Amino acid sequence: MTICRRNGIQGSNTDFLICSVAHTRDLDIFRSDKDFLDFRRRLPIRLYSARMRE
Repeated sequence: MTICRRNGIQGSNTDFLICSVAHTRDLDIFRSDKDFLDFRRRLPIRLYSARMRE
């Protein structure tokens, strides 16, 4: 959390908790918004993004 905020990346405590648990448990984060893309620039997290069908 401090790493992100120090670099101008804001997020909720819940978002940072999700990042922490996912990293600790070696899990991907299923994302639906761009916030986790910003977190990924500073945190060692993996994101899973489903393709939307048209």
